[in-house]
Amino acid sequence: MSARLLVVDDQATVAQALAARLQEEGFAVDVAHDGEEGFEKLMAADYDLVVTDVAMPLMDGTEMLTKAQDAKGKLLRSIVIGGYMPEGRPAGLEHAQWMTRPVAMGDLLAAVRGQLA
Repeated sequence: MSARLLVVDDQATVAQALAARLQEEGFAVDVAHDGEEGFEKLMAADYDLVVTDVAMPLMDGTEMLTKAQDAKGKLLRSIVIGGYMPEGRPAGLEHAQWMTRPVAMGDLLAAVRGQLA
C-alpha cells in the first residue's frame, strides 16, 4: 500500500505540480491550499507525511502542524518548506525536516523517501 501524503501550499500551481509528481512516484496525495484547510484534512484523516509551505494565509504551516499535533496527541512526520527559516524551530516541530525555497524536485523526493523510511 502506498503512503498517504498531504501537500499544503497556498500557491495552487505549486501544490498541484508537487502533488502530480508525488502521484507519479506512487504516493496517494491530498492537497490543501491554506493552513485552515490543511488542518481540517489532518483532523479528518491520517497521513504518513505532511509537506507544507510556511507562509500561507489564514494559518501558516507551522501553526497548522502544531495545532494538529496537539489535537491528535502525536508528532506528525513533516517537511516544512519556506523562503526563510525562523530562528530556532517552533516548539513541537524540532523533528520536522526544514527546506528552503527554491527546492529541487529531486531533493524534495529524497526528503520524502527519507521521512517515510
